[in-house]
Amino acid sequence: MLESNHKDVYAYFGLASYLAQCFEMDLGNILLIHHRLTHSTVTLDDLLNLEKTLGPVLSAVRKVVSFDPAAETLLETTLLKRNYLTHHYFREHAVDMLSHDGRAKIISELQDICDVFRDVGALATVIARATRRLAGITDAIIEDEFRRLCKSEDSQLS
Repeated sequence: MLESNHKDVYAYFGLASYLAQCFEMDLGNILLIHHRLTHSTVTLDDLLNLEKTLGPVLSAVRKVVSFDPAAETLLETTLLKRNYLTHHYFREHAVDMLSHDGRAKIISELQDICDVFRDVGALATVIARATRRLAGITDAIIEDEFRRLCKSEDSQLS
């Protein structure tokens, strides 16, 4: 049976991964809204590019959004932490997983990573909202679409 802080490690890792993916989705939304604002056609390649890893999507966003130096630092930190989390995290913490104190150290680090992802997520949300408003996409439109999707999902489950 797993000790309770084993489960906490996995829970915080899952939360960090979730927050990173939310950030990636916000970046994709910014790019799609940019297409709408510039009246450019969204191609299949554009949509497939949104499925790429964070680095290429972030590069695409940087082509359409200018960030101040503090935001750039946050974006770079986020990219490094996301790649570390996704590709190296448990390998680098293999020994830490063997002890209660090591797992507590992991949990603390994951909480810090979550904080970075929350900060950059807030930045991306502000940018997405601003570009959405420029494109004429109001909160009411989004709420109506959300209700429509929920009804559609409900009818498929019935």
